[in-house]
Amino acid sequence: MAACILRVGVNFRIQSITCLGAPDYQPAEIVRQFWHGLSLYQRAELVTYNGRGFDLPLLELAAFRYGLSAQNYFRTSRNRYSSNHLDLMDWLSNFGAFDSSAA
Repeated sequence: MAACILRVGVNFRIQSITCLGAPDYQPAEIVRQFWHGLSLYQRAELVTYNGRGFDLPLLELAAFRYGLSAQNYFRTSRNRYSSNHLDLMDWLSNFGAFDSSAA
């Protein structure tokens, strides 16, 4: 398991990159740092690629496994169309929409 956090300024310049759990990269510590960090930033935008379909469910299960709370995430990020989470795969594919008449 690996997770990195990229902090970007309002001008879209990278301010910092952090690999969670460094230097030992233990899964429990990575998950703890992820959920703790996410709870600290109320206005943070979580940007993933297929995160809604894979990464976040995996992190949710890991939080359960390690006895960690992610209650702020469940209160604010579970709405696919209006949340602080942008899943680029959903956005680029128009949330899976397709024209069935074109097939």
